[in-house]
Amino acid sequence: MAVVDRSLTRLLNQRWLFLSPEPERAAATDAVYVCVDDGLPGGVPIGHVTLSDTGTWSAYARVRPGRVFAEDEVSTGLPSLEDAVRAVLEHARYDDVTADLESLDRGAGCLAEYAARGDERVYPERESEIRLRGDAVSAAGRGGWLHSRTSKQRKGSMEAIVEPDWKTVGILGAARGGALATDGAAIGTEHLLAAITTSKGAAREALADEGATQTALLAVIRGRMGRDDAWSGADGAEESVGAQDVLGEDGDRRDRFTGAAAGALTAAMGQARREGAAKFGAVHLLRALLAEDNRAVELLGVCGTSPQAVRDRLDSGTGSTGGVGGREDGLAPHLHATRDVLLGRAPYRHLPLWKRWLVKSAGNNLASKPAWWAGMETYEQARRLGDRAVGTEHVLLAVLATHEVALRYPHLAGENAPAPDTRYAGGERLAGLGIDYASVRDALTGDRVRLTTDARSVAWYLDEATTPGPGPEGSADSGGESPVDPGTGPLVEILLKEETRARQIVEALTATSGA
Repeated sequence: MAVVDRSLTRLLNQRWLFLSPEPERAAATDAVYVCVDDGLPGGVPIGHVTLSDTGTWSAYARVRPGRVFAEDEVSTGLPSLEDAVRAVLEHARYDDVTADLESLDRGAGCLAEYAARGDERVYPERESEIRLRGDAVSAAGRGGWLHSRTSKQRKGSMEAIVEPDWKTVGILGAARGGALATDGAAIGTEHLLAAITTSKGAAREALADEGATQTALLAVIRGRMGRDDAWSGADGAEESVGAQDVLGEDGDRRDRFTGAAAGALTAAMGQARREGAAKFGAVHLLRALLAEDNRAVELLGVCGTSPQAVRDRLDSGTGSTGGVGGREDGLAPHLHATRDVLLGRAPYRHLPLWKRWLVKSAGNNLASKPAWWAGMETYEQARRLGDRAVGTEHVLLAVLATHEVALRYPHLAGENAPAPDTRYAGGERLAGLGIDYASVRDALTGDRVRLTTDARSVAWYLDEATTPGPGPEGSADSGGESPVDPGTGPLVEILLKEETRARQIVEALTATSGA
C-alpha cells in the first residue's frame, strides 16, 4: 500500500503507538489502524485511516473518552497515508485507555508474559523500561534472572534446586508485576495464583472451569488494595524470604517472597523432584498453593470455589479449553454465554477480532461497568436469537442478563462500587416489576407480543444513556479519575419513557401477570 516515512515512525514510537497492519503489507482495501502499544499482540486501536476510490485518504479517531469503540471521522480528502495518520494523532483522545491498560498490565503481568515469550513487537530501545515494569526481559533469561543451570543449590542448603519450566518463568515474572502493582512488599501466594491464569495449560484451565479466571482473581485483588483488613491471613509477610534463598544464586536480590509463597515454590520443586521431572511447572505450583492455608486459598473462596474442587479438575483432566465447562452457579443455560464472557472464558462473537481481544484480555471486568457491558451484550443477544435487526427488545434482554449474572458473581460486580451502589438500578427496577430474562426471552421466541417499530435507533438509546460521566475530580483528560459508568438505570428509564419495543414487552408482561 505505502511505506511510512521515518519521521512518522519515530513520532509513533515516541507516543507508544504503531500501525496495524503494517502499511507496506496491507492491501489497498485494508483499513490501517493506529494502536496503543501496550506490549501485547494487536495493541488497542485509537483510530484508523482508509483509502477511497478516488485515491484520497480519510481519518477516523477516538475523540470521545470513555466510548472505547466509537471512532468519528476527523478529516477526509487527504493526499497521503502519512497525512491521514497525522490527523488521527492530532485528534485522538485516549488518556483513559492508556491509564486503564497500564493498571491492568501491572496487575496481570501481561507485559511481562509477552515480553518473556520474545514478542517481536517489543522495541529494542524499550528493553530498559520493560525490565523496570516487571523484569520481563530478565525473567525470560536474557539478563540472568533464572538461567538454566544443572548444579544450582538453594542458598544455605545442599538441596539442589529444580528450575521452573519456560511457562513458569513467565508466571514468576507476572507475579512480580502483580506484587508491584498492588504495592506488595513481597510476592504473595495470591500473586502466584493470579499469575498462573496468564499462562496456557492444565493449571489455568482447572482454575477457569471453577470460575477462578484472570478476570475474577484480579478483580478481587484490586478490590483489596490499600485495605488493612483486606486478608484474613498475613501469608507469612513478616517472614518474607529473599528470592535467592528460594531460587538459588541467580534469584534477583531485589525480590522477596512471603513465607507462604516461598513454601509453595519449595513444595513445587519437591513435587517435580519426586516425579523425576527436570523442571517444575504450573501444575506443580498450583498443587502446592492449594495444599496450605494461605491467601491463594482465601482468594479461591471469594470466587466461590475450593482447593479440593480445583484439585478434582486437575486429577480428572476435565479442564476445558473453551469455557464450556464450569461449576454449577444456579444460572439458567441461556445465561451461560453471558457469564462466560464476564469471566473471560469466551469472547463476544459479534465483535471484530481486535475488539474481542480488548474485552477479553488483561482481566477487564465488565461487571464493574454495567452500562458499557449492557451495550456490548445487546448485540450479542440479537445474534444469539438469530435476529438480523437489533431492537430495544435486545437492550432489554441485555440489561436483564447482565443483572442476573452479576447477582451470582458479587465479587466482580462489587469492584469499584459506589455507596450506595445504584449501577444495576435498571435490572433491579425490572425485577421489581416481576420481569426476568427468561420471561422476556420466552415472549420473544414464542411470538407472544406484537411489536411495532422503535421510535429511535438502538445506537441512539445506548449512546444517550450509557455515555460515561466525569469522575469525582473531573474526567481523565483533565487529570481526574477515569469516566464513571452511569449504570443501567438511565437506560431503562429512557426505554420505558419512549414508545419502544422494550416498553411494549414490559407492558404486555406486567399486564399478563396482573390479570
